[in-house]
Amino acid sequence: MTTVEGGVIQEILHGAWWVMLLRGILAIILGLFAFFKPACMLIGIVQVMGVFFLLDGVLLILGAITGFTGGSRWLSLLGGIFYILAGIAIFSSPLLSTFVAEAFVIYFMAFFVLVTGIMRIATAMRLWKTSNHKWLLLVEGIIGIIFASILIASPIVSAMVLIQIVGVIAVVLAINMIILAFGLRKLAQTA
Repeated sequence: MTTVEGGVIQEILHGAWWVMLLRGILAIILGLFAFFKPACMLIGIVQVMGVFFLLDGVLLILGAITGFTGGSRWLSLLGGIFYILAGIAIFSSPLLSTFVAEAFVIYFMAFFVLVTGIMRIATAMRLWKTSNHKWLLLVEGIIGIIFASILIASPIVSAMVLIQIVGVIAVVLAINMIILAFGLRKLAQTA
């Protein structure tokens, strides 16, 4: 590897770790709130998910623009645009009945988790020969796809239980993201 290539890789890794860390912290906050306050989450889940989608979308677009994605810039850009549009859609229809909002959130969440799972697996495959952290992405992707399948197959699940499951999964995935972020930081320091 030439010095120029090494410098570019180090710059990308240097920026990628903190974007991943911020996304992990946001996901931990969402997950803990969902697990410990399921009744409050049921009342405000549409707005909370809207905020999460908007913030995550902004971070994905920021990562895509700066090149600090840890993966494909185009997938991050498209994902960011999709998440921002989803957040706007959620805030534009706050008066939906509980049933309609719950069904919307369940199916939308299933799609979101499925797309994210596929993106994680694709990134793990791209990093297969170059990173020790590929397994974290692979596990995160597989968990996401399994969870999306459960949501699609059983849409009439108790809202309280579903919210707590989302909380646990968000924390697990967030821990993976934070571990990966520090792994990327360490890799950037040695590159």
